[in-house]
Amino acid sequence: MEIKRPLNGIMFTRKLLEGTDLNEEQKQVVQRSLHCETQLLKILDDMDLESIEDGYMELETVEFTLGALLDAVVSQVMIQCEEKGLEIIHDLPEEITTSFLCGDRTRLQQILACFLGIVVQFTSQEGWVAIKVTSSKKQLGGGLHVTHLEFRITHPGQGLPEELLQQMLNPDQNMTQEGFGLFISRKLVKLMNGDVQYLREEGIPSFIIVVEVSSGQNDEA
Repeated sequence: MEIKRPLNGIMFTRKLLEGTDLNEEQKQVVQRSLHCETQLLKILDDMDLESIEDGYMELETVEFTLGALLDAVVSQVMIQCEEKGLEIIHDLPEEITTSFLCGDRTRLQQILACFLGIVVQFTSQEGWVAIKVTSSKKQLGGGLHVTHLEFRITHPGQGLPEELLQQMLNPDQNMTQEGFGLFISRKLVKLMNGDVQYLREEGIPSFIIVVEVSSGQNDEA
């Protein structure tokens, strides 16, 4: 596939950087690039979209921290934010972003990047986009824990067009690229035992994305 050739070049360049003497901050930047590459490869390899739409695709399970994941997500909209003069506001308690979680890291990154990207696209210039994360933990039998994560992506203005939100729920023949992205992302959220809402509260629209993951082994103590 043509698009994979320049991606291979990006991956090769990143690997060359990994072999150099990098400081800690530079290592984090390179790691962020790796996470974005992994997400893109996953999307390019999604040949069987029917399995996502029908809700029987098998999710991967890896250990990750939410802070690193969100860094990769936000990096995907920073050029557009800079062009529009948008400020990204974070409300991320440290205990959430540094805790180890277990789930499909790449798919969760894909989901959040889609919703955040759409919000940035429909936010007026010189505005802002806020990301707030809350969590709650539920204990299951056998010492297992499930963590419910809520991501609230808020922005000012009139919000997303109603027809685009309808495409997220009910695809049709006039499906736009943005609508299809929202539709697939919502299906992935459903696979994570979650759901998506778009609310307009007091003139401030918000996406509310809820997913379920497990606690990582490093956080079980």
